[in-house]
Amino acid sequence: MLIENNVSGRTGIIEYCCNCLVGRRTIGCCAHVTTLVWYLGWARHQSSIPTPAAFLDDVIIREDDE
Repeated sequence: MLIENNVSGRTGIIEYCCNCLVGRRTIGCCAHVTTLVWYLGWARHQSSIPTPAAFLDDVIIREDDE
């Protein structure tokens, strides 16, 4: 990913190309790029990040616990 450090927002992302197993992408966005943009733009500025879907821990029944 090629970014410009002194520019904020989406205009700071100049270009990217993902070469992951799903295939090379220059249009659209794979999960890797989405995660980087989310982390750099929001998550690193938070004091704590709650676990997503933590309520599912109470719903899922594990067979290995029996």
